[in-house]
Amino acid sequence: MELAPLVTSLLRPGAYPPGPAGPVELLQTHISYILLTPFFAYKIKKPVDFGFLDFSTLDKRLHMCEEEVRLNSRLAPGVYIGVVKITEESGGFFMEGEGEAMEYAVKMRRLPARYMLDRRLAAGHAGPGTIGRIAGVIASFHAGADRNARISAFGTPKAIGANATENFAQTLPFIGTGEGKTYPRRSIKK
Repeated sequence: MELAPLVTSLLRPGAYPPGPAGPVELLQTHISYILLTPFFAYKIKKPVDFGFLDFSTLDKRLHMCEEEVRLNSRLAPGVYIGVVKITEESGGFFMEGEGEAMEYAVKMRRLPARYMLDRRLAAGHAGPGTIGRIAGVIASFHAGADRNARISAFGTPKAIGANATENFAQTLPFIGTGEGKTYPRRSIKK
């Protein structure tokens, strides 16, 4: 898979603010590029529109970066630093550069991989007690969440059914595709 020139350019350690330089590792999801430096993680929204989310314009990606920081900081205090500009200079892209923003990224503190839940589970260091503490934090968070008729409407059987039906309709064109196949590139209509 060919990477966007912006992402390829950001794989250079020199594309980041002055400080301890080191290798840059790239991870991807269906909606984001995550660039890991020795001390920070930068998440760039891909310019996609899947119907249920729309990152198709720079303004929309900026807004969703800001929302990610606002919302996720509640459960990860001290991890989310903010939204930073990606700028272009002399044919290269730079994280937190000067000048006009060509793209935006969510900047986070990089957490040690050995503390990630998947690694702790694989190593046998996260059992029922750990899972219980995590569940308690999440339950407490939800118990204190805003509630009103508009929010409650998203949890009705009708709304859940509509979302499930929409998911099946959106994945229908991908039946029969997979490893070694080409995925259709198209926008899902709302």
